[in-house]
Amino acid sequence: MSRFLAVLAILALIVAGCGVERSSDDTLSADEAGTETDDQSTDGGEADDGGADDGETAEPSTTTTAPAAPPSTGPPDKVVLTAIFSDGTWEITHGELNEIVVPTQENMEFVSLVFGGTQPPGFAAGVLTEELISQALQFELDELGASISDTAFADSRELLLSQVETLYAGQDEAAAEAARLYDEVPYLPFLAEYQAGQDVLSSLLSEAAEPGEGSPCVSHILVETESEAEDVLVRLAGGEEFAALAVELSTGPSGPDGGDLGCVASSNYVPTFAEAVDNADLGEPAGPVETQFGWHVLVVDRYEVDGRAIAGERLRQRLSEASVEVDENLGTWDSEQLQVIPAGS
Repeated sequence: MSRFLAVLAILALIVAGCGVERSSDDTLSADEAGTETDDQSTDGGEADDGGADDGETAEPSTTTTAPAAPPSTGPPDKVVLTAIFSDGTWEITHGELNEIVVPTQENMEFVSLVFGGTQPPGFAAGVLTEELISQALQFELDELGASISDTAFADSRELLLSQVETLYAGQDEAAAEAARLYDEVPYLPFLAEYQAGQDVLSSLLSEAAEPGEGSPCVSHILVETESEAEDVLVRLAGGEEFAALAVELSTGPSGPDGGDLGCVASSNYVPTFAEAVDNADLGEPAGPVETQFGWHVLVVDRYEVDGRAIAGERLRQRLSEASVEVDENLGTWDSEQLQVIPAGS
């Protein structure tokens, strides 16, 4: 399985773009947060290789498979999906959907490189779901008076091309081959435009945040006794750097990183530490705070807004409130999973 398949996981856009909520089992203690955060991927992180254990890029399959039949049985001008949103109605025809799906699934080079030679079942329903989410995203941008600039689209295209290029690793002119495939497969420009829209919306939502809004970015110094914590506060008041003291004194696993616990909701911490975080003045050391781990001195360095998470929540809300009808020849709308379920599934 190629790394690019991770990019194509946007076929499951309800997971990728409309995010899965974190379960309560994932909550971390104050000191665990410092170690776990370093190892966890975020929405903006590098995509997983999708299971390529040997680190090699998947080679094209030598087996060719007959292209699948057109995904829609309706006439090209027949509507395949209608969505009524609070601020407008959107519909797409079988012909418009097939303009993306048919050339994509008939491109055997793409199918071989990405899917191992066989188009996955439900591809058309997946693309239809993405088309709907893309329109919901457009309504969000319209509401904010924003649009996808040429620069934003170009950046998204270059990022996607760099992923496609990995499919041709070890070959001459890999970049040229990636650009050629991009031009031949209409799904790829569609995907680049969606990613650009998501980036624009995420940035706008981050920039619109009020001061103090978002997740607190916390650093701390963990010591064994209250008197040691008091000494830390004295040294900080004397002008010593927080990160340097954390490296020198902190007994927690975040000490070598200057005590950095990352940017997470205070609810991720144990209650007494969370309360101290919520009451701390920005940039001012707070403590001593006692937890089961010892005594802490902490500082809230800044607040960080996860625009992508906010965008995902807004898209989920918009889709859950929409009235969606799908041509039964292609599938049905699942209002709980917020996706089109292929006919016969």
